[in-house]
Amino acid sequence: MIKRIAFLIIAITVCFLMNGCTSNSNEPDAINWSESKHSEITGKDYEETKGYAAAFLTIDEITVDRIKEWIDSCDLNDGYYQYIYSDPDSWDMFIYYPRESSSIFKFHIADSCVNVYVEGGETSAENLDYTLLLIQAPLRGAWPSSSRLFIDNEEIELNSPKFTT
Repeated sequence: MIKRIAFLIIAITVCFLMNGCTSNSNEPDAINWSESKHSEITGKDYEETKGYAAAFLTIDEITVDRIKEWIDSCDLNDGYYQYIYSDPDSWDMFIYYPRESSSIFKFHIADSCVNVYVEGGETSAENLDYTLLLIQAPLRGAWPSSSRLFIDNEEIELNSPKFTT
């Protein structure tokens, strides 16, 4: 009886190992692109995926002095800037691109990285000469530590050290 149970446990373990390795190694992870949504409370459109939410902001909407100071410190050279503002209960990432771009974007989270794709063609309603995005994470989970920005499918270089608080 003990031999049968031991054999059964070994057989099940081998099946799990074989199926787990073969099914995950050959299939790429599906990208969970954000979906467009609208908030009745704020009256703004935003994108959401896996509990993460992202929206365009204007500099006037920033109320935290530390974030305002960070934006003021950003150079107007090529590239974009990233700021991660976190504490034990929340995580926010700000992406600032000091050049005008579209008001249409999608994003996804992969390998601890926020990947943001901004499309060209349509300018923002405010006619701003910058792009400012806020990405907020769900309360629980492993939060991303980096970002990548693509405008018209061209990757923009991160122009600053990663700011984290």
